[in-house]
Amino acid sequence: MKLFEISTHYQQLMNEISECDELTAEQLQAIESVDDSLQEKAKAVGAFIKNMEADLFAIQDAINTMEKRSSTLCGKIEHLKAYLKDNLERCDIKEIKSPYFDIRIKSNPAAVVVQDEALVPEYYFRSKLIRNLDKTLLSQELKNNVMIPGVTLEKRTRIEIR
Repeated sequence: MKLFEISTHYQQLMNEISECDELTAEQLQAIESVDDSLQEKAKAVGAFIKNMEADLFAIQDAINTMEKRSSTLCGKIEHLKAYLKDNLERCDIKEIKSPYFDIRIKSNPAAVVVQDEALVPEYYFRSKLIRNLDKTLLSQELKNNVMIPGVTLEKRTRIEIR
């Protein structure tokens, strides 16, 4: 029986018991049976969740390892490119051809370099307006019974498996 079926059966049993005057031995036995099944199923689902969390941790660890390797490779590539470029420029070599690839030193478009932003006239700045809701303030106001259109305070539950 699936967990949701057990919980539905349990709920039906509780409704049936609440409507009768006296608790019978069969009803007590049914409650115990459903309770045992529910707890065993819940433990199985909990174990499955723990296994998935372990898989998730292993995947995240592998991602972190790959990101570190990627970053290291990017650094080595940039270092080697700078080394090659520097030495070709020192020898005034603009191009090298090979059957597999060509190496060229090319000119980039002119780049703006700002030494001191404080000296730049205001005309050259763009303003950005960023609006963010202050959820801490909203929460405090709602807890103090202030009605705020479009906002409610909601209490939620969570499952914890240790």
